[in-house]
Amino acid sequence: MAFKEASRMLTRYFLLVGIGAFGFAVGCAGTLDDPDRFRPDAEAAPVATATPAPAASCGDVEVSIVRLRCSSCHGATGGTAGLDLETPGVLARLADKRTVDGTARLVVKGNAESSALFTKLGKTPPFGSRMPTGTPLSDSDIACVKAWIDAAQ
Repeated sequence: MAFKEASRMLTRYFLLVGIGAFGFAVGCAGTLDDPDRFRPDAEAAPVATATPAPAASCGDVEVSIVRLRCSSCHGATGGTAGLDLETPGVLARLADKRTVDGTARLVVKGNAESSALFTKLGKTPPFGSRMPTGTPLSDSDIACVKAWIDAAQ
């Protein structure tokens, strides 16, 4: 009798742990809107390379467009193609790095037209599929990404 009770309790325990682990694994809603608010000393430790906003109407392109629309596939853990578009400092980190197949540079500061990060947003990218998958960026968002890369130093 005691064995059956212990077995039943152990089964319940593993079931609850399994449900909890599953909920934790798939329950992540995505990215944070303001990850800097969780930094212990955000004022004393600014992001090393700040890129000026290209235009007032675009706002912070890295946060409002790139992280919001791209980081679900290209997150901080490396994401698709090992591309991290979630961690702050995207332009500085990707500047002059090559695409996985080596045919293009991911970001050419000051030249969006030569940057794979920008050309992949168009209707007919020079290689691979249009990004993001699913609903494409609006023309105004694409223009903001272009201005953001063009303004990079």
